[in-house]
Amino acid sequence: MGLNYGLVWPQRRHAPRWRQIFVVSLGILAFLGSLREGRAESAAENLVKATPSPTETPSEADYQRLIGQNPREPQFHEAYAAFLADAGRLQEAQGEFQAARKLEPANSRVAHSLGECDLQMGDIQGAFTNYRDAVILEPKNALYHFSLANLLFLFRKQLGTSEKDSIQEAMRHFAKASTLEPLNLEYARSYAETFYGIPQSGKPDWSAAGKAWLHVLQIAPDKDFARINLARVSLKEGDQAAARQWLEKVHNPSYRTIRDKISRQITLGKE
Repeated sequence: MGLNYGLVWPQRRHAPRWRQIFVVSLGILAFLGSLREGRAESAAENLVKATPSPTETPSEADYQRLIGQNPREPQFHEAYAAFLADAGRLQEAQGEFQAARKLEPANSRVAHSLGECDLQMGDIQGAFTNYRDAVILEPKNALYHFSLANLLFLFRKQLGTSEKDSIQEAMRHFAKASTLEPLNLEYARSYAETFYGIPQSGKPDWSAAGKAWLHVLQIAPDKDFARINLARVSLKEGDQAAARQWLEKVHNPSYRTIRDKISRQITLGKE
């Protein structure tokens, strides 16, 4: 029987990333609106006078006013959508994100935000479509690969493709996210941990898993956690000597129970 580390998948660890992806300033929006209308003087005035103080939050009326004055400016719809999403009004937010995307189809950030909306509303297929579009539009964005990977793996039985194909695609995107941001421990650890979730019928690539855990070892403050996993992966590969060597390097007493369990498994010659 395998070890149970009580892992929590990354998609469950985070609230939606509206503010991480798009931070709106009412003054900047007003400035852009005036500038696009050719009112340079008004634009400068807006930039100086309309920018809220650090403690001031734009109201819903502010967003609605900007959209009313600039209905074909996608950034205003996007800003209002983020406001609505933060307020938990996901269906309305979805409508504004869709309006922004219709005006600016190549905006990868909006596509990803639509995916977040869809996922929160339980539309798995819609989330898949929008996350995939975000990756296509901006293939070097690690977050977009990470979001798509989580969705593909967690909902692999609900996407209309074979479980095997969904898992393989998920692993490709986990790997890509970690490659694009090699110092991001969350991406690296999530990729490495996901090998344990692959059914045995899917033939997990334990060699690739070992490389993933070596990467975690390089960047993680907690080296012993990576060593424990390197021992486990070595055992899965049938290399009992390597598994024992990794265990000998684990000194943190908090891992004693897990270390002893793996040690017994090494003696028995099975994981």
